[in-house]
Order: sequence, then structure tokens, then C-alpha cells
Amino acid sequence: MNTRFLRLLSLLLALLTCAGIFSSCGAPAEDRSPESRPEETAAPETGSGSDTETERVSRFDELPAADYGEEEFVILTKNITGSNMWDPLDIYAETMTGDLVTDAIYERNKMVEEKYRISIRQFDDANYESTVSTSVSTNSTEFDVVDVNLITTLGTFATKGYLTDLHTLEGMDLRQSYWDGKVNANIEIRDRLYAAVSEITFIDDYATWCLLFNKKRATDVGITPSDLYDLAAAGKWTTEDLYDYAEQALRDINGDGMDPLDYWGIYTQYEAVNPLLASTGLTAVVRNEQGELVSNLGNPELLDAVEALYEYMSDKTVQLYAEDTGFSDVWNRVKAQFAGGYGLFFIGPVGNIDLSYLREMEEEYGILPLPKLDESQEYATTMQYNNATAVAVLTSTSSTERAGVILEAMGAASSETLTVAFYEKVLTRKRVRDSESAAMLDLIFRNKVVDTALLYNWANIGGMFQRIMKAGSFTYASEAAGIAESFDEAIRTTVEAFGG
Repeated sequence: MNTRFLRLLSLLLALLTCAGIFSSCGAPAEDRSPESRPEETAAPETGSGSDTETERVSRFDELPAADYGEEEFVILTKNITGSNMWDPLDIYAETMTGDLVTDAIYERNKMVEEKYRISIRQFDDANYESTVSTSVSTNSTEFDVVDVNLITTLGTFATKGYLTDLHTLEGMDLRQSYWDGKVNANIEIRDRLYAAVSEITFIDDYATWCLLFNKKRATDVGITPSDLYDLAAAGKWTTEDLYDYAEQALRDINGDGMDPLDYWGIYTQYEAVNPLLASTGLTAVVRNEQGELVSNLGNPELLDAVEALYEYMSDKTVQLYAEDTGFSDVWNRVKAQFAGGYGLFFIGPVGNIDLSYLREMEEEYGILPLPKLDESQEYATTMQYNNATAVAVLTSTSSTERAGVILEAMGAASSETLTVAFYEKVLTRKRVRDSESAAMLDLIFRNKVVDTALLYNWANIGGMFQRIMKAGSFTYASEAAGIAESFDEAIRTTVEAFGG
């Protein structure tokens, strides 16, 4: 068991114990890097058989200090109006407020500022795409780092030359556990990594898909909540199980046929095909023997997996799609319906936990990973690409070397502050107080992956999968054939841009 896991576990348990809550989850991203990584340095034991915890030197403490003369280090973020879930609230805190996460951000930044004599600032801009373009084209050094949106800005910024290849920054060690190695490996093209998911931010964690379930509703229809946890923990939680359990929860309240106000097995959305497909381990692009990205759309295994998912997702007797409800305020109303006890399962991103609907929910709910298509597969969870973010260094920064040093320090410091606080906040929500959900959340975050094709949305590939799930018959063959040429061209164009 790696030392980071032990350290973070002890910190988390200490926090939860203080709150009167016991949780047995481990480090939230034990396997963030798929490669071997340096262990933290262990100090000598206090004595044989001693109960005193072994002192360890943290990664942050190991990093060499520097003096940047109180210069400002500015991180550009996108202001998202009307959202209380996706706003970039994980970068900067002006002062301590008593909020667990806010205080952790403040503490993290203060640690870095004091060690490097630097002043971290956030510039939140609703029009940050044009701000980045102007900044780079005019060689402005106003901004150092940009918090890019994975699907809407990463590809554009990278191919236009706005971003620095993070592999060229000597101050960054991307093997460290606070850099999400599994995800970053799929952001990378031609050995160039222009943005990285890390523990510096948690919006990517908020954007990670999961499955919520209403414990009371489960019990009311004869389902024991612990059975669901046990299936998932044993690696036996499958799509078939999900739909079998969901069917048990259906109830036509007025006897006039199922409508949006009845009891449903699953509340979902058509975009859920992305995380369900990710759970199969199959992707729209793969790397060939030369490491080049090539289309995987003609793979019979992918066709079979999509067809199997279609059989489940096209069954509208068990699940209610938000897009099909007819509600005027679709997304908020569906979340309110689940919070009101009208659904057994809810497929959505983790960030929903922090919305008022679930914070004020009267009944307890639990967290599960999205199911596998069959037991032989490994768990894999993905993110809502249109909301997840990653840090990137602008080519116009005054010092790419300094940017690498500060980002590395922020990542290392986050492991000791923000990551622990984020877990504590999520897992001590009013109705999430069981150790099983803590372990499930650990499993979800530990197995995050992305499909490079969906990440860069080549030929609107995500839209294709959603259209298939909406169709009255299985249309994969015709849909795949229809975009094949443009899909190949989009891959080629991006790869060439990265290799320029």
C-alpha cells in the first residue's frame, strides 16, 4: 500500500472522526498515475512496537523552495453564469470563511505563496476564449495558467499554439499521484500534453459520472441497500443488475399509465451513453502498434457493446429521460423529482451531490459506480467532457519554468489540503453518511478514464452515440458509416497540429 494512501487515509479518518462520522474510504486517487512514482520519504520509526505514527516527509516539503520576489501568478478561469456547480471555485480563496473546501484552498495557496514568495491570483472571465487568444497573439504576460474546459477549449487552444507542452517543463513531475495519469495519457497526442487533470482542481471530480440511489425507495420495494454495495465491491455490478433492480421500483401512482410524475426505476439522460460505454472499456479511437490514434468504429466488439447498451437504453418503460419529460426546467425538475423520492436510481455527475436538491433531501441516498456491461470487465468511469477542466500553461506566460514549479507545488500541496477537504465535504453531506458510499466514491475516482475521440469531439462523435440511443431502431452501422470519413479527417487534422 503506497505511503500517500496511508497518509491521506489517516487525515481523512481524523477529519471524519471529528465530525462524528466514520468512513473507511482510502485516498481518492491512489492510481492517478499509471506509472511507478517516487514514494514519500519515511522518517525513522520512533521505536520497535511504538504506537506513535511514523513521521513522513510530504512531497510538498521535498520540493525545493524558490524566491519569485512576490510576483503575481495569475490563473485565468471561465466564469460560468447561472451555474452553482461548474463555476471554477477550486482555484482561489481570498480569505478563510469557515467553509471546509474554501479554507483548504486558502491554506494550499498560502503554503505555495510562502514557499516561493509568489502571489497566486485568479482572473475569472466569461469571455476567456477571446481573452486567451488576445493574450497569446499580443505576447501579453498577464496570465500564466488557464483552466481549460476539456471539450470546448482544450482542442482549440492546443491546435492554435496557445498552450505549452507540459512535458517540457522541468519543474513538473507528471508521474506524481496528484496528476491523474490515466486521464492525462488520453489527453496526450504525439507525446505532447497541453493540459493536465490533477488534484489542483476538483471540477473534474464533480463532472465524473456516478449512480445515486434512494435507500428508502430501495427498501420499500424489497431491495437491501447493502446488496447493491456488495455487488459493486465484488466487481459484479452489471448493467443487467441495474435494470433488473430498476424494474422493481416502477409504480404507476394514478393507474393511468406511466408519466413523469410516477415512480421510476432510473432517472437518466441520453448523454449517459458516454459513461456506460466507458464502462465497457471500449473507445471510439485506439492507439495502434506505432502509438498512433486510429478509428475504432469498425471494431465488431464496439458495435456489439453499443448494441447491448441500446437494448437497455431504448427501454423507456423502466427509465425516464430528462429530455423526454416535457418539464419546462428539465434538469432542475428531474433532480428535484429524484430528491423527492420518485426515483430509485439517478445517473449523473458527482457534483449533483452539492446541489440544494440533494443537500436538503429528506431520505438517505447512496453512491455507486456506473455498472459494467459484464463482470469480466474492469470498472471505468468517465467525465462530462463539457464541464470537466484541466490546468494548462499559456505560451505567453512570463516564465514557463516558473509556471511548472508553481503548478507542481500546488498539486503537491493539494494532496494534503484540498483533496482531503473535498472528500470530507462530499461524504458528509446531510444524507451521505455511510462508509460504503465513501469506498464507492474512491472506486469511481480511482478508475477515471477518457475516450480521446469524445474528449476532442471529433466529427461530433458524442452526438452520434446519443442519436443512436434516441433512434427507434439500432442505427450504429449507418451512423458510423456516415461519419467515417470526417472522423478520420478530424483525427488526422488534430494529430498533425500537435506534431507541428
